Amino acid sequence: MTVTSFSYSPTSRSRLDTCHPDLVRLFEAVLKKADHTVLEGLRSDEQQFELYRQGKSTLDGVTKRSKHQGVPHARDMEGTKTKVLDALSEWEAGWIDWDGFEDVVLDMSPEVRKSLAVDVAPYDASATPPIDWRIDRPEVEKRWLDFVRTVLETADELGISVRWGGDWDGDWDRQSDPTSDQRFNDWPHWELR
Repeated sequence: MTVTSFSYSPTSRSRLDTCHPDLVRLFEAVLKKADHTVLEGLRSDEQQFELYRQGKSTLDGVTKRSKHQGVPHARDMEGTKTKVLDALSEWEAGWIDWDGFEDVVLDMSPEVRKSLAVDVAPYDASATPPIDWRIDRPEVEKRWLDFVRTVLETADELGISVRWGGDWDGDWDRQSDPTSDQRFNDWPHWELR
């Protein structure tokens, strides 16, 4: 029996490292089962607006922020404790448990901000091309859907709640066409719920 071992390229690794720890944990576990490449994690406000302008996102990054734009870390004034927020709205609404924190400061710098979304594509080194976007071809669609099932099953195993950009409303039975009721399909997109 041959056991295949996959690993991230330096580029994929650096992109994944811009994401929330739950996304990192999820896709590191997925990598043990299925090869993939990380296309994007954290986005700047300017990158998000450009994708909106090009029609590749429905969120402009200003009036409607993308989960790719990340959430801040909170840290105490001495910098000895940090907390990754699950959503910027938690900070704004005061929903955060600050036990053990005093004089909290919000850090929105790109160095510490973590993306709540990641774009990932299945990667098949034996295929040409190794990342295939022609989802209208049955064999390519099967590769993508097999990968999606692997991510969803792994997320279930780890207790991480995610939403896939090919099934925004979460009603896919994992058998039929997931995108038949979607207006905007973003197959590589995964985000924390």
